[in-house]
Amino acid sequence: MVSIYSAVLAGMNIPSNFVVLKVRPSKFLALCDIGWGIFTFAQAGAQSYQAMYGFRFCVALFESFYYPVSFFLLGSWYTKPELAKRITLWFIASPAGSAFSGFMQAGIYNNMDGLHSIRGWRWLFIICGVMTLPIGIMIWFFVPDFPENTKVWYLTEEERQLARDRIARDGRDKVTKKIRWSVIRDCFKSWKLYILVIWFTIMALSSIGGKQFGVYLKSEGYSVTMRNVLPSLSSLLICITLIPYSYISDRTVRFGRGWVVLAIAVWGLLPTGILAFWPKSNSLRVAGFMLNSTTYSTPIFFAWVADICGKQHEERAFITGFITAFWYATDAWINTIIYKQTDGPRFKKGFTTAFATDVISIFTAPLVMYLQHLDERKYAMKEAEAENIASEVKDQEIARPVEYRGGAEDRSLEDIDAK
Repeated sequence: MVSIYSAVLAGMNIPSNFVVLKVRPSKFLALCDIGWGIFTFAQAGAQSYQAMYGFRFCVALFESFYYPVSFFLLGSWYTKPELAKRITLWFIASPAGSAFSGFMQAGIYNNMDGLHSIRGWRWLFIICGVMTLPIGIMIWFFVPDFPENTKVWYLTEEERQLARDRIARDGRDKVTKKIRWSVIRDCFKSWKLYILVIWFTIMALSSIGGKQFGVYLKSEGYSVTMRNVLPSLSSLLICITLIPYSYISDRTVRFGRGWVVLAIAVWGLLPTGILAFWPKSNSLRVAGFMLNSTTYSTPIFFAWVADICGKQHEERAFITGFITAFWYATDAWINTIIYKQTDGPRFKKGFTTAFATDVISIFTAPLVMYLQHLDERKYAMKEAEAENIASEVKDQEIARPVEYRGGAEDRSLEDIDAK
C-alpha cells in the first residue's frame, strides 16, 4: 500500500507546478484539500482491502500537489533572507501533525476503541477527515496566489506592488502564465536537474531510518501507548531543531546555505552511525532513533533550490517538482529492499545505507556550492557584458550629430524657418 501511495505522489509532482501557472493556486489547492478530506473520511468505512487501496490511491492523488506547489509558491513571495524560515514554518506542520496523530492514536486506543461499535482505527480516519475539510475552505480564501496575479482580499494594491518589487530586487524571475518550453529543455542540459535531484534522494535516504522506531519499540516489548508516544516525541524533535537551522540559514545566506546543510549532514553521522553499528545498549539505540529526527534539512534544501533556480520561474517549477517526484518514485520501491520487515528490528541494510548516504551528502554539499558559485559568476559576467553593450550604444547615440539622428530639434527649427 505504501508503494502505491508513493508511486501516485511521484506521478503528479512534476505537472503540479505547471497546473498552478494556469489555474490559481488558491482554488486548485482548496479543491485538492477538500478531495483529500473526503477520501480520508471514506477510509473509515472501508470494508475490504480493495476499497482501502482505492481510497488510499485517491488520497495520494489529491495530496500529491501539496509539496511541490507549496515550495514553489513560498519561493515566489519571500526573499533569500526570509525563505528558509517560511518554508520551515510550513514544513514542520507535517511532523507536528504526525506527533499530534500519534498522541491522538494513543488516546483513541485507550478511550474510543469500540465506542458506538466502531473500531479505533476507523475513529482516527473520521476525526482526521472532519479536521481536513475546513482547511480546504480556508485555503480558498486565504492563499494569495502569486505576487503577479494576487487578488486576495487582505492585501492592498500598494502591498501587492511592494511584494512584486521585493522579489524583483532579490533577483527572482516573475511568475507568468506563459511557459517557455525552451527553458524546460535547457534543464536537461544543466547540472542542477541531475545533481540536485539525486542529492535530495540521497539526503532523504539518510534520514528515513527513524521511521522504523515503532518496529524497534514493539520488538523490545514497549506498550502500545509508548509505541505511539515515543515516535511522536521524535517527530516533535524535527520541529524543534528545524527552527534554529532555518534561522541560521537565512541569517548567513550571503555566505551560502550549503554550509548549514553540510553541518547538519556532519551531525547526522552520530545517529546514523549508532543505528548502523547497532550497539548492545537499548538506551543508545533509542537515542539513535530519537536523534535521527535532528538530521532533517529539507526546508533549507528547498530554499537553496529556489536561490539556485531563481532566475527563471519555469526552471524553478520544473526542478522543484522533479526533485520531489524522483524521491517518491524511489521511496515506492527502495523500502521493500533495504527495510524488509523480515530484517527488523535490526534493518542492517537500511541503517547501513542511511550512514553511507549521509557520508555522500557531506561530500556533495561543497560540490553544489562550487557549481552554484560558477553559475553566479557566469550570470554576473553576462549582466556586466549586457550593461557594457547598452552603455556603448547609448554613447554612440549621443556622439552622433543631431542631423543623423533625425532629431526633433532639427525638424522644429526647419519648420520655424520655413514659416
